Amino acid sequence: MGIFDAMRRDDPEAARALQKWLTPLRNAFTLGTFLQVIKEALALAGYPVGDARAPVLPLEAAAHAELRGILGRMGKLAS
Repeated sequence: MGIFDAMRRDDPEAARALQKWLTPLRNAFTLGTFLQVIKEALALAGYPVGDARAPVLPLEAAAHAELRGILGRMGKLAS
């Protein structure tokens, strides 16, 4: 909603800053399938929604570590 609100306020700089903040998270979706990434991201953020069911597998360890780093830099890891 922040991006939408910024544009309604005619504040493209604020909208651009929010878009830039979201870029690493958008890029995280290249680490695996949508389902893999969203379920792991939710779990890391403190919302354990369970593992993906077959045939979808959990993220590989390196991708999981990268996702954890992205969420950590965004301040979105569960404490």
